[in-house]
Amino acid sequence: MADLFSKLDDYGYSEVYSFGMPGHKRKYDLTDFYEYYYKHDVTESKIFDNLHNPSGILQECMKDAARVFGADESFYLVNGSSSGIFASIMSLVPKGGKLLASRFSSKAVYDAAIIRNANISYIFTDTDIELGINAPVTLDDIEECVGNNKYDAVFLTSPTVCGYTADIKEIADYLHEKKIPLIVDASYGAHFGFADFLPESACSQGADVVIMNISNSLPAPRQTGLLHINGTLVDREKIVLYLRMFQSHDPSYVLMAGLDDCISYLETGNAEEKWQTFREMRKELSESLKDLKYIGVIDHFSNPWVEMGKMIIYSKSTFIDGKGLYDRLVDKHDIEPMMSMPDFVLFNLTLFDTKEGLDKLSEALHNMDEKLTRKEEGLEDTISLGSLAKLFDVTEKGDGSSATFIKTIYPQFRGNKVKVNICDAVDMPSKAVKVNMSKGLVSKSFISLYPYGQHIVAPGEEISQDALTLIGHYRRHGFKIDGINEDFIEVIDQNLSR
Repeated sequence: MADLFSKLDDYGYSEVYSFGMPGHKRKYDLTDFYEYYYKHDVTESKIFDNLHNPSGILQECMKDAARVFGADESFYLVNGSSSGIFASIMSLVPKGGKLLASRFSSKAVYDAAIIRNANISYIFTDTDIELGINAPVTLDDIEECVGNNKYDAVFLTSPTVCGYTADIKEIADYLHEKKIPLIVDASYGAHFGFADFLPESACSQGADVVIMNISNSLPAPRQTGLLHINGTLVDREKIVLYLRMFQSHDPSYVLMAGLDDCISYLETGNAEEKWQTFREMRKELSESLKDLKYIGVIDHFSNPWVEMGKMIIYSKSTFIDGKGLYDRLVDKHDIEPMMSMPDFVLFNLTLFDTKEGLDKLSEALHNMDEKLTRKEEGLEDTISLGSLAKLFDVTEKGDGSSATFIKTIYPQFRGNKVKVNICDAVDMPSKAVKVNMSKGLVSKSFISLYPYGQHIVAPGEEISQDALTLIGHYRRHGFKIDGINEDFIEVIDQNLSR
């Protein structure tokens, strides 16, 4: 395998003197961190190749990545997975083309559609009625949306942020019969396929483009990722063209060396033994939590829909919400979960978690469980998400193994009325109105729960009473809503738009 870090190390401590960039000249050593970092911080050169026209070590690094991840061809991402999302949509969807995407896709998908002036339609999935967790996209969902429509590409997120995984193979087979390419955002599943107890990777299941944020689940620096290409439905020259546009032309070699080191570890670093140890520790953690009285646990060992790297906890009492659980873990137990939602807390578990760390989590949850009661002082007015969901329309029941997934307009709002194309909406004049005065108006901005990112309302959609009910629920529980500045929402100014 190519070894970019060793090459950087040899160069950093050599006598070579650079009259190029970076400006620190590998000499700035204010602290130990900077001394070490800057020794390895270089720019493109004859020695270190060019990411956007590779012919040397970076070309070898990306060939290694394709081999290890089982792709036809792979490309480094140094502007995060968002750059891969932009490049894939721009290359597959022409101007004014049609993109079908899961509603809970990354905001980069919406942004790419806006830049491309594409017509974006959404796939709405079932929802766990009690906790508001999105089920993965199914073949039935795809068939219902595609029908006789001709889409230029379909974009799915699998696994979801909560670890629920779609059957990519059957979806890819269906779409390929219609000559529609499938893009999969696998940012939360870069580790898939590296152990027999993990789900198959999207690459091995037939996805045409797979985008991975490597650092979410593997030992790589933040902001690094991979874009994989498979099959014949993708114009690879266009992918390369748009990767050049959406990535830095002066990429960090320190980040790329970290990415290369991660890929090398997956192939040669005794990772198989590490994965087995991880599985044993995860099972032990799950077993240790079975005696909790008031805290519920959803993970792979209680629900096989959830992959092993994610664990969800929630209160069986209606008198403490997800934020309350999250705050107690952070403030009283020095445990920092991945994120909190109104009715659950999500944990990201990887093969680099330690037994000590998992034992600490188990001890913290047991300690909290002992102090929880059915009626906690000061929390009697807390509304559970299950109660909130009953305010919305509920239709047919889904087929969840241990969670009841149903079709509901919450939390994805199937009934949002599109009044203006999203691409036009962002360029239209706007005005700020009070949240409680915005019913029936058309949003100029994305209104979404942070950090989950799922949009309650997208630009060009009418702000409904259902949306305002949910926004009010989130705000009362102290959650940050992107798109609301203090108590105001930006809406399209119809008077100036005429």
